[in-house]
Amino acid sequence: MPRAPCRAAAAAAPPPVLTRLIAPDAAHAGAGSFMIDGGFDEAFLQRLLHTFGTLPLAPRVKSSQGLNDRAYLSDAEGWIAAGLRRAVLAAGARVRGAGGGEAWAPCEGEALPFMRFLLYAEAGGGLPPHLDLSRTDVHGRHSRCTFILYLTDCSAGGETVLLERLVQPSVLATVTPRRGRLLVFPHVCPHKAQPVVAHGLPKILLRGEML
Repeated sequence: MPRAPCRAAAAAAPPPVLTRLIAPDAAHAGAGSFMIDGGFDEAFLQRLLHTFGTLPLAPRVKSSQGLNDRAYLSDAEGWIAAGLRRAVLAAGARVRGAGGGEAWAPCEGEALPFMRFLLYAEAGGGLPPHLDLSRTDVHGRHSRCTFILYLTDCSAGGETVLLERLVQPSVLATVTPRRGRLLVFPHVCPHKAQPVVAHGLPKILLRGEML
């Protein structure tokens, strides 16, 4: 009896793509900033959006917050942090403490558990040039970097812009929101969020800190 032909194995997902935005040896606070595309599967992204949908939106208490809403969560099970670190390592980012060659990335790739979703649902929402604050985990370790994981595409507006300085800044890198794109940069790198426009809504992202 003839054997049935073997079914072709499912094609492997392409590896994540890492883009260095500011050279690691640059004489700038944002040295080593990078972004990763293709680092997360659809199930991971859908789980994040489902989690966001279960959380209440916090009141807008700061005028500096801009036209966005926030929902806070604690990654108590560590599944989000684990997914972020897998993406960073799979993309080839040479993070501190991971071995495999000289580190060039500005962080270890380990996310702190306290994170927040940001929702831009109104045209004009953005943030002016600013720096981010470092946070401390339960072991007294201080974060070095901000991560932003975009959960929606923005067809126009909403870019994250890394700047040379806060005052009269020139642009070093512009990152367009793309679903599944991960951006990592040092807290002390000046940056801003370009206003979103009506046909680019909604803009949803997960933001947090990395050691």
